[in-house]
Amino acid sequence: MNALPCSTHSSMRTALLVGLPLLAALGCGVPDAVVWFPDSNRFLYADQEGSRLVEYDVTKGESRVVLTNAETNTPWPGLSADGKLIAIGKSLTTYQEGSSDTTVETQVLIYDLNGELQQTSSLHTSHGEMMEPSFESKTEITSVALNWSGPPEKILLHNAIWDRTTDQWLPLEVMPMPFENVMVSPDKRGFVALADSDESEGLCFVDWQGRVKLFVEPEDSLLNDEAGELLASAWQGDKYCLYLTGGVVEYDTKTMQVAVRRESLPHLPAAGNLTCVCKFADGRSQLCLFEVKDPNDPQAPPVDWSLQWQAPDKNQRKVLLTAGELAYPGGLASFFPSPDRTKVAVDTMSDAGDERRILVYDAAGEKVADVAIEVAPVPTEW
Repeated sequence: MNALPCSTHSSMRTALLVGLPLLAALGCGVPDAVVWFPDSNRFLYADQEGSRLVEYDVTKGESRVVLTNAETNTPWPGLSADGKLIAIGKSLTTYQEGSSDTTVETQVLIYDLNGELQQTSSLHTSHGEMMEPSFESKTEITSVALNWSGPPEKILLHNAIWDRTTDQWLPLEVMPMPFENVMVSPDKRGFVALADSDESEGLCFVDWQGRVKLFVEPEDSLLNDEAGELLASAWQGDKYCLYLTGGVVEYDTKTMQVAVRRESLPHLPAAGNLTCVCKFADGRSQLCLFEVKDPNDPQAPPVDWSLQWQAPDKNQRKVLLTAGELAYPGGLASFFPSPDRTKVAVDTMSDAGDERRILVYDAAGEKVADVAIEVAPVPTEW
């Protein structure tokens, strides 16, 4: 579901195997997301620790609280393809003192745009294992990510599919590809996911009955440590394309074959390394994120960065944001393009976790929205 932090893509293989479950295991929880309405002028976001959903209208520059549910934490809500219904998750995780086993009970709650509850799913129970035993017995609210861009009756979570017509749950052994929240194919046949097990590893395509097909990767695949950064993703008909520093990988969801093109995304060089790109619908303009790393500690958060609008064929650029203007390094900076790709929302979180902003830019590099999000106070003592 980007919201893999751009700074986590140290290699293609790493990028394919780092996802929402790992983030949760590391204590990061589900990343925040921007979910666009079909009109490409409004979007949803969550604040107040994922318990409140807010609609923002870019044209009017106005926000509206849609719903609040203190028993939920849904930083990544699902929006029906027609933009008329919202799905959030209610998830409780139970820990037992001295045990590394966990039990997770999840429900999907569906609301209309007036915040009226329309439907509640049955409970889905799953089990997990922590790296270390719990120090205490407790039950706590955990975060949930959903995607509702497929068939109207199917809602996709990171570990299951819920059918709202039959109220049936289908557990998944793979994880939907989180990058830019565009995992569902344009024809809605299924979705791209990450497989990470003893039997299979890498990208796969999954239909709504849970049938998994692995892509057949060529020997010269870019899925290796030399692949570089995962910069962008896009659908081209039946092909899901990943753009990396080292080239382009095309996954054909009909033939399940993989093609590699060793070409670079056109861009104007800047200080640091290109780590994220998002193209606008015109095909000529794009947003680019450049990061400067400490050469002595390349795994550490960036020491400097810049967000730029570029039109490489015209040799034009604008510097939109720098580290001096927004305390991003070490936090998150994720791109969420609108459905028509005339706008891109950049969701940022500071390293300290005390400042979050959603900045929206158009194809001319003009800022058309700047939304300050309420962030829970960071504890000074643990």
